[in-house]
Amino acid sequence: MAVVVAVDQGTTGSTVLVMDRAGRVVGRAYKEFTQYFPKPGWVEHDAEEIWQVTLGVLRQACRKAKVRGRDVAAIGITNQRETVVLWDRRTGKPVHRAIVWQDRRTAEYCDSLKGRGYETYLAGKWHLNGGLDVKGHTQPRDHGFDHALAFHAFAIPSHRNPENFFLDGKPLGRLEGYAAQIVVDQAASWLEARSREAPFFLYLAFAEPHGTIASPEFFTDLYSAFTRGRPEPFANGGTIPANLAARGPGEYYANVTHMDFQIGRLLERLDRLGLRDDTIVVFTSDNGPVTEDWRHWYEVNLYGSTGGLRGRKADLYDGGIRVPAIVRWPGHVAPGTETAAPVIGYDLLPTLVALAGASVPADRPIDGEDVSALLRGEAFRRQRPLFWEFEDDQGFHYALRDGDWKLITDRAFERRRLYDLARDRFEVEDQTAQQPAAATALLERLKELARGVAADPLRPR
Repeated sequence: MAVVVAVDQGTTGSTVLVMDRAGRVVGRAYKEFTQYFPKPGWVEHDAEEIWQVTLGVLRQACRKAKVRGRDVAAIGITNQRETVVLWDRRTGKPVHRAIVWQDRRTAEYCDSLKGRGYETYLAGKWHLNGGLDVKGHTQPRDHGFDHALAFHAFAIPSHRNPENFFLDGKPLGRLEGYAAQIVVDQAASWLEARSREAPFFLYLAFAEPHGTIASPEFFTDLYSAFTRGRPEPFANGGTIPANLAARGPGEYYANVTHMDFQIGRLLERLDRLGLRDDTIVVFTSDNGPVTEDWRHWYEVNLYGSTGGLRGRKADLYDGGIRVPAIVRWPGHVAPGTETAAPVIGYDLLPTLVALAGASVPADRPIDGEDVSALLRGEAFRRQRPLFWEFEDDQGFHYALRDGDWKLITDRAFERRRLYDLARDRFEVEDQTAQQPAAATALLERLKELARGVAADPLRPR
């Protein structure tokens, strides 16, 4: 069985529960990945038909990379601030404010697992199209989900009493409660009602702690010492609200704590159903956090921390693309262990599919690698560098990580930064001039990967 829990914005992101080939869940105990990167493709747009991946400002594109195992740029997604550059399949030309039509042939968890008898369910955020009610756009069922309780992009008007949830394509109207609680309620009910004989794949995608935030009073009271004034959520969308005020980090702390509490409820339900000892749990995030370096009004009162790493959400520096990742797998993962091996969101597809006894399609490029050896404490040598392509807030467009070297460059490959992360984890000393051979070699490798992504046969033309 498999469960992926994705949290929006830098704190957490994916809780994954996977079963072995006999249909038994296989997981407990924890290993922490200290260098985990959700996979990008950031899109800030109100009408996208794209892919959920994991990484950075990268919400939907990043979520899709996790699910699809392929760099999001391969499907025509790059970002330029609030305007997304998308390719029109009919003309083959880049267009603004257009729809990218998803090709159903792309590999996803559901495609690979359903052949093994898996039941599949989505609960939470769906940001892969122009809306859950838009006819002609691919919907969760087109991605292989048997059923879905979903909202598009973010909870409206906020996490409290959301009005934009759909159940299997039908609008539910205003729901009482908070988004994280609603998502877990539905997921837990599905777990209770489903067949106990079949393995399952459950994808949980939380809105929290994406803005604008709202949390139950019990949790906001816990952090009242860090809050100035009464917590009052702003409505998503529209213009700058009249009540916009910086009230301190207490509301953000409360929102993360509430999300953590709801994830705990789900894990308790797995325990009660006897699934704990057979379940792999992967917990991570889709992108780096919004810090106090606010760049949009709707980020006010978000207080994420990068732990000192340079940058934040929407940047190709590690603060924007490096996030927590924790794995629980009883009998296989030694509790309390860590690995510093770089792992990226699109590694989850080949890894979890392999652990489930299935296989990814062999007729198309898959960027991710099976990293299950790391879970067992065994040696693992990555064959392919980590690669990112999206227009970040600093004017960069590409990043490449190969071993301890990291290269960042703009679209024209003229503005470049080279860092030795083994000795400079905060990316403050550019080594381009001091290490010209390394900079040149990495740049050529980056260009090669960029050409391969651009030539992907499934990329919209």
